[in-house]
Amino acid sequence: MKKWLFAIWVGLCASCASTGEFGRAEYTYDEIRVLNKSRQVLPDFSVRVPATGAQFSCGNIAPQGLCSNSFSQRRYRYNPIRIEWSYGTRSRQTDDFVVQVPDDFTTERPLKGVIEINTGGRVRAYFVQ
Repeated sequence: MKKWLFAIWVGLCASCASTGEFGRAEYTYDEIRVLNKSRQVLPDFSVRVPATGAQFSCGNIAPQGLCSNSFSQRRYRYNPIRIEWSYGTRSRQTDDFVVQVPDDFTTERPLKGVIEINTGGRVRAYFVQ
């Protein structure tokens, strides 16, 4: 009986440890990568978190180039982000959006945020593990 109760308690504690506010899993992230998959130099690029004022910027990302920043693990808070960049002669900006974490990812390893700027200036944001 004690073994069963202990097993149930361990299972409940494990699920409590991996979920945070609003029942979401508590992920961490430790890197942001910006991939320029276009054929043009990206002279200005930034990611902003309006709720906190945090920002990550890159300048002059070569065609097919990469700009990245690694740091100590931070908790992913599901805050909306806004991406701003120049493509050709135009400045562009996304509406605020939340990058979703795939269901099959684990909280045991940190996420890596990836943002791609594709030909035509289209943007895509996602996580890898």
